[in-house]
Amino acid sequence: MVRVPVTVDGTQAVKGLDGLSIGLVAPTLGMWLPSTGDVIFPPDSLRVRLQVRVTGEPNIAGENGSHDQVVQLKQYVFGTLVGDSLTISTSGTDLLGNWSVNAEFEPVAPQ
Repeated sequence: MVRVPVTVDGTQAVKGLDGLSIGLVAPTLGMWLPSTGDVIFPPDSLRVRLQVRVTGEPNIAGENGSHDQVVQLKQYVFGTLVGDSLTISTSGTDLLGNWSVNAEFEPVAPQ
């Protein structure tokens, strides 16, 4: 579990994030530079599913509980491809403030 301070309307609460899962929703097209392993995805091309359980002190934002949300990344996303692992990093802003995501994706065997 990760504990993070959250400030909403000047009031601070400590929240716990547990069971965080980030996954690609669908295949996408990006640009890969084989000589460096760098990848670039244009705006709106990546959709990721975020799943997490939020616990901690209650506040007016009411975010405690389980969340399952699909986010379409609106800006360029940069990353690296090494072997079968894709690592990306991106950031943005929404109603709750600034956020960033760093994720590493590895292939999943078919079930």
